[in-house]
Amino acid sequence: MNREPNAQLIAVMDEAKVSNKGLAKRMTDEAARRGMDLGTTHIAVKRWRDGSGIKPQTAAIMADVLSAKLGRRITPGDLGFFDHTKATASDPIGYPSTVPDVLSMLDGLAQERADAPASGDLIIADADLSSPSCHG
Repeated sequence: MNREPNAQLIAVMDEAKVSNKGLAKRMTDEAARRGMDLGTTHIAVKRWRDGSGIKPQTAAIMADVLSAKLGRRITPGDLGFFDHTKATASDPIGYPSTVPDVLSMLDGLAQERADAPASGDLIIADADLSSPSCHG
């Protein structure tokens, strides 16, 4: 595998002055606060820094804890995750399947500012456009 290091994640972690172990601890603590068992370790953080993929829910928790540490809103896109220009997506993201996942997603959405400039990172799958929720 020839992955490139995630320079954006590395830069934000450096700015926040947080180590792999420190970030993993903050993430597992935040997940536990939300009633979730995340099980993130410093090894997982190292893999993400090295360019491995991450689950959307995990990226959202990471963004939230780094937002709290830096005192400004950080998104998964700010951390170099979910670059839709690369053809590497193997599984569709889909919708959250548990209540804590839904609450985590809603919490992230509630923290977005309406007057913030659009990032252009929003991608909606064709299947989602034709879902029953769009016809109600």
